Amino acid sequence: VAGFIGSPAMNMIEGRLSPSDASVFLTTAGTALPLARPMDAAKGKALIYGLRPEHVRLEANGIPATVVVTEPTGSETQVIVRLDQSDLTLMFHERIDVRPGETLHLAIDKSAVHLFHKETGMRLRLEAKNRRCGHGMAPEGKFGISRKRSGGNDENQQT
Repeated sequence: VAGFIGSPAMNMIEGRLSPSDASVFLTTAGTALPLARPMDAAKGKALIYGLRPEHVRLEANGIPATVVVTEPTGSETQVIVRLDQSDLTLMFHERIDVRPGETLHLAIDKSAVHLFHKETGMRLRLEAKNRRCGHGMAPEGKFGISRKRSGGNDENQQT
């Protein structure tokens, strides 16, 4: 669902957490993408890395991606880039002058990244130490089940 909310939609990149470093997501081609904190409980598991188009900035030493299309939209610029086998839509709040085939170097706002279980599509959430969730305490670094309220009904959500 998260991929369809907003315009442009969230970018979804397939891969898995590094088996040796749970703070790094590896795309299917092996490109390392950052996470805000380690997620040890999901090490090595197949996941989807969700990234909104506006949560990327240009950085000289960033992750290289090839420009496919540039679309100036007034004060903003929408750019489609290819990262490994994935086309990503990026939104910059300024005009940037790039052409198809050029390389951009990207920095990701890792605090804004979402991880989803590849098979179920459920969003993974790391519980803070001793934070109360719907079914009791979720130990630090473990995925739990959280309960959210929606329209007066409790809904269980696996995280």
